[in-house]
Amino acid sequence: MTPIFRTSRSACRNVAAALAVSLILFFASGCMVSRPVSPRPDGWAKAVSVKGVPNLHKVTDNLYRSAQPTGEGFHNLAKMGIRTVINLSANSLDRKLVKGTGLSLVEIPVPDIRPTSPQVVRLIKIITDKTRCPVLIHCRYGADRTGAMIAACRVVVEGWSKEEAIKEMTGGGYGYHVIWTNLISFVRNLDVIELRAATAPAQASPATEY
Repeated sequence: MTPIFRTSRSACRNVAAALAVSLILFFASGCMVSRPVSPRPDGWAKAVSVKGVPNLHKVTDNLYRSAQPTGEGFHNLAKMGIRTVINLSANSLDRKLVKGTGLSLVEIPVPDIRPTSPQVVRLIKIITDKTRCPVLIHCRYGADRTGAMIAACRVVVEGWSKEEAIKEMTGGGYGYHVIWTNLISFVRNLDVIELRAATAPAQASPATEY
């Protein structure tokens, strides 16, 4: 066998091996979504069916979570009373889609699936501002970035334990991907006292009597 044929056959084997690995990773990715907890606790976010808004859930009366809405979805969200949309994705797709809806758009991009405390502070200040509620928080899938931010809100605003919030984040049926273990660490490492201090409403200065 000539060197050319040997090289060609070797190259084919390498390509085949690479394809096999890619296929394994592709099919395995479908198994990397955590399973929903059953029975589902009453206090967890509840699924809501709205056309054009996949993976939509009602967290509280003033807070919703979802995957990326379509243009029609944003119009439907406005009709149901949503006032503010917080986009955690790195893209600016929402800017065009919300036009003409009357919705207020806030972009807090978390491009590497690694949220930060300053981002939590900014988000909590928005969702606790009654003039901006109800609020929808979304990312591409409404699973990981959105889940971590909702967990932070559960802990800092609602007083949930970190483990309770993590359990909802990972087992709530929102599509949490188990590869993002950093999000569990993120919730566990939240400095709750510091975050509550940073998001507390500003105290009005006392009046001076003359």
